[in-house]
Amino acid sequence: MTDPTISVVIPVYNGEAYLAKAIDSVLQQTYTDYELVIVDDGSTDTTHKIIQHYTETHPDVVRAIHQPNGGTASALNTGVRAARGHYIAWLSHDDRFLPTKLEQQMATIAANPQINGVYTDYSLINSNGRETGRVYAPWYPPEKMLRHFLQNVFINGSTLLIERRCLEDVGLFDESVRYAHDALMWVHVLKHCQLAHIAQPLTQYRVHSAQGTQKSSLIRRDNRLWLAKALKACSILDIFPELSHNSHSQPQNFAAAHLYLGDICALRYRQPGLAFRQYGAAVRVWPHWHNPAPGRMAMSMARMLLSKIKEMFKTFWTSNRQSTTEDSYADVYLHTWTESISESAVTKDYG
Repeated sequence: MTDPTISVVIPVYNGEAYLAKAIDSVLQQTYTDYELVIVDDGSTDTTHKIIQHYTETHPDVVRAIHQPNGGTASALNTGVRAARGHYIAWLSHDDRFLPTKLEQQMATIAANPQINGVYTDYSLINSNGRETGRVYAPWYPPEKMLRHFLQNVFINGSTLLIERRCLEDVGLFDESVRYAHDALMWVHVLKHCQLAHIAQPLTQYRVHSAQGTQKSSLIRRDNRLWLAKALKACSILDIFPELSHNSHSQPQNFAAAHLYLGDICALRYRQPGLAFRQYGAAVRVWPHWHNPAPGRMAMSMARMLLSKIKEMFKTFWTSNRQSTTEDSYADVYLHTWTESISESAVTKDYG
């Protein structure tokens, strides 16, 4: 039997509420040279019955794999290893593809043979499937893609169609990063592969109370973990390749690159330890009194400290049941103070 061009992988854990809608959206694709691999990650609800229905009614298209619960990254890796297609499309069990998604992505690849994958914009839907908004993902030239992605994770995994080898060559998804494994994967991919973008919402991303991405405390932990791993995996020349193209690059240009990364760590992700490393690197590569790194470090740390104080004040006023007026005053005062520091600390975009 000829291998399909695309393997769609759906990892699922206790997905009885939305799984059938996700599967139907794949089966309704106008592009038909695909297989659907569903990985049941140890579900305890009726997910297995839903999967069984589709393997029985669509045996030539749908394959099922059942495994003990290991998390989304583990389930994705299982699906990719089992995939027979040249390309991989990941669909979360609570999201949906629009009917022409795969067809439009394959057409984009056919028209641009140098690219390895395509991501798209996406719509937001609620638990009832009603559209509540749209997210327009940016695109940048390959040499600038990685630095902008570190600043703003703009690739939604369910929108991406990518060559399977791009995932295999970097060792698949990091299973130690529970919620941000996709962001870390796209960093590795962007180092070696070129992606195109379709400026249309071809995936529907469901926002609902039960989804894992709303576990904020674990996400904060993962932000630190994936960002640390990403910065360790990337050299400054991976992120700013133009520095290697210019044999006359001055030390201050390398310092500016580290400052850019330090500001991302401090102001975007509030990770002081990672920020200190980048600011320190800026000083090491350009130990000059004109280097703004020490001042930038102080301003960024002040902003994070003031944000923390703001949170503490709000908690204090709430716990002591102060009046609404007092609460508002503390909130507005500290917000103004914090933002005044923030505005003076933000780095101009490196480009």
